Amino acid sequence: MVPLPLGRLRAVRAAAAGTLALVLLGALSLAAPAAHAAGGIPSWDHIFTIVMENRNYGELVGNAQAPYFNSLIPQGGMATNFTAVAHPSLPDYMALVGGTTFGITTDCTDCFVTATSITDEIAASGRSWKSYQESLPLACFKGDAYPYVLKHNPFLYFNPLRDNPSACGQVVPYSYLPSDLASVSTTPNYAFVVPNMCNDMHDCSTAIGDQWLSQSVPIILNSPAFRNQHSVLFITWDEDDNSPTNQVPLLVLGGGVTPGAQATTAYNHYSLLKTVEASWGLAPLAGGDSAAAPLNDFWPPPPPPPPPGSTPPPSSGGTQPPSSGGTPPPLSPAPLGLPFPGGTATSPPPTPLVLGQNVTRPAQPSGAASPSGPSPTPTSAPTVSRVDPIAGSVSGGDVVTISGTGFTPKSVVRFGTTPAAGVTVNSSTSITAVVPQGAGTTDITVSTNLGTSPVSAQAEYTYTFSNSGFAVGLYATSLTPAVNGSVTLVASTNRDVGPTAYGISIEDVTLGDEVAHAGSGASLSVAVSQKLAGTHRYVAMVSNPAGANQQAVSGPVVVTWGGTAGSTLGFTVAPSPSTPPGVAPLTSNGFAITLSTTAAAAGIGSSVVLTATANQDVGPTAYGMSIFDATTGQELAHAATGSVVTVSLSQASVATHSFVAMVCSVGGANSQASSNPVGVTWS
Repeated sequence: MVPLPLGRLRAVRAAAAGTLALVLLGALSLAAPAAHAAGGIPSWDHIFTIVMENRNYGELVGNAQAPYFNSLIPQGGMATNFTAVAHPSLPDYMALVGGTTFGITTDCTDCFVTATSITDEIAASGRSWKSYQESLPLACFKGDAYPYVLKHNPFLYFNPLRDNPSACGQVVPYSYLPSDLASVSTTPNYAFVVPNMCNDMHDCSTAIGDQWLSQSVPIILNSPAFRNQHSVLFITWDEDDNSPTNQVPLLVLGGGVTPGAQATTAYNHYSLLKTVEASWGLAPLAGGDSAAAPLNDFWPPPPPPPPPGSTPPPSSGGTQPPSSGGTPPPLSPAPLGLPFPGGTATSPPPTPLVLGQNVTRPAQPSGAASPSGPSPTPTSAPTVSRVDPIAGSVSGGDVVTISGTGFTPKSVVRFGTTPAAGVTVNSSTSITAVVPQGAGTTDITVSTNLGTSPVSAQAEYTYTFSNSGFAVGLYATSLTPAVNGSVTLVASTNRDVGPTAYGISIEDVTLGDEVAHAGSGASLSVAVSQKLAGTHRYVAMVSNPAGANQQAVSGPVVVTWGGTAGSTLGFTVAPSPSTPPGVAPLTSNGFAITLSTTAAAAGIGSSVVLTATANQDVGPTAYGMSIFDATTGQELAHAATGSVVTVSLSQASVATHSFVAMVCSVGGANSQASSNPVGVTWS
């Protein structure tokens, strides 16, 4: 049994961390001013909320253990009289998105409610939303998989959302955030971000939570949506350390808030929800937000218009008055994000939709030109630059959006060698497709009459699954370490594997290596580092050693050491014109290998022959050739010489298996090259 060669890694998803607020502060926006909603609350394009855990105001403001958080305070606005509404955590999260605690007084995991949440109203208004939950094993995962916990994910307590696959699919792993924020078009209007139980300060120190903020907040502040559109970020804590006052910090960044502003009015979690509703003209959800006032201290209502015939008073902002001569007076620096001069424009009326349904903004009328103009006619083979989401169930059925270039109306999408169904070509740069069944990590290719997109790190999909009550999650202490920098990977399961027949494994998908295994316990951690700049994909498994007999596979965690996306890992992707679509080999040190099958479908009991072909005789080298069953983790064949190895196999019952070939040492060690997966179904 050997480490599974689950595929190649997608390019870096994380924006570079750093204190970007100071850079953004001095930039004057040339964008059109945003309208104000009712009162003085601006009508934002994007609202981000980060919820941390269990610290009171005095434990954070001025604390040397939170240097990054305190460095942000002068750049934004601080609510100095802001409180949570309850103890323990869950009722506070419900209040933030539901307008009431629903009578919940514990961190129950079965107290679901049939009610409307803020996401229903957001979707009905034609806006998009996502909840990014760190260490969530996969989208819409409904259990616990420490360090992810359900009690910090309020959206899955609302039955209309929980039972709607489309809406539930918007509750995704935090690892999706950097990729989603890479462009304005993929950034949701409402983003609710929750770290895991360590990084949110619940189970770990203030310093660790502050470090997480230092890595995560810049991803938001430096995103195109935050830099170029009207966006705001709220950072708060669910509750304090169980004191009667329950005072917690609320920091506001961007959104037109004056740097250094303070709000002394008594506000709470309902006020934050009311601010979202006021910005987008949404109705209150329940008694809590109905009675609350929005955060008007930061955005005072504009003055009433002057009476007819009167002379309006001079403006305190906006255009500077002309000087009597010499150099015009300097403009004041704009606050973080885009400024929000007063306005009277109103938002379009909401579109009624089904409860729990998630939609994007309404499409343009038929025949209307897109803002960027008509799609150009492709003149070269397609490329794939992005896949969203990057993981899903082995049973398939999820919908992915594929971004790239050169797509045509007759484009064919393949996951490995398996064609995708439900392909919709939205434009020459966007395709949606239904994911077929599969296993492991596979490459996604798009084929047109001009050729097939090359295999790339940006075009991968990982199949995740859970059997027999097992679940596993994985997180990394950093997604963008320096070369030679150490990153700790932590895998956590929902149960102690000791009494079972399985253990916990962490796999480097990029190299096909098992980096750690534990035969007991509910968690496993390992420190990893890389000497070369580049990107690695990791997954956690409940399995036997070396990935055999898998019972659960986590969503992937993507870590990039130094350099830029696409930096060398010691290999290059080398597709050949003679290589069939979906079988472009990954090469390293001059090796390349492909895998073919005599049939992709066979009857039960019928034999299928798999053939692995290397680009050179491996005999004079230190390596051999292997064929693996990626579904079971079994090494089926190995040859130490020659350039071809074959194996014949069959199945006694209905089954679908994924196979992969490698140039490697016996057992999959020291992988030098791997093929794309090949799927075979016996029925």
